[in-house]
Amino acid sequence: MTETAVAPTAVEKAALKITEFRRQRLAEKFVNGVIMRIDKFLKVSRILKRRTLSKEACEKGKVCVNGREAKAGCQIKAGDVVELHFTGGTVKFRILQIKETVKKDEASSLYEIISEDANE
Repeated sequence: MTETAVAPTAVEKAALKITEFRRQRLAEKFVNGVIMRIDKFLKVSRILKRRTLSKEACEKGKVCVNGREAKAGCQIKAGDVVELHFTGGTVKFRILQIKETVKKDEASSLYEIISEDANE
């Protein structure tokens, strides 16, 4: 038996176009520095030393974005509020801007600390 290819319907074609459009828009946002993964932001801003540490913190549920627990691939943008739970306490900060790379001196300009709580 030979298989014949079935042509996609008009609805399927429309869905494919929408999906491709969303992929393009998302790629543009990444390229233009509008959004970034939370694990990468924590590394670039030097809040955490390495991206693997950021990823592990997300996997253990120690990172919340806008009140929700965040996975490492969570996309963030300027204005988001991030809460980071350490063994020594909690840090809550607002993201001011997104940059792919930044010098050590300028890293703190990417965020503003809202509150710091120490567990004692």
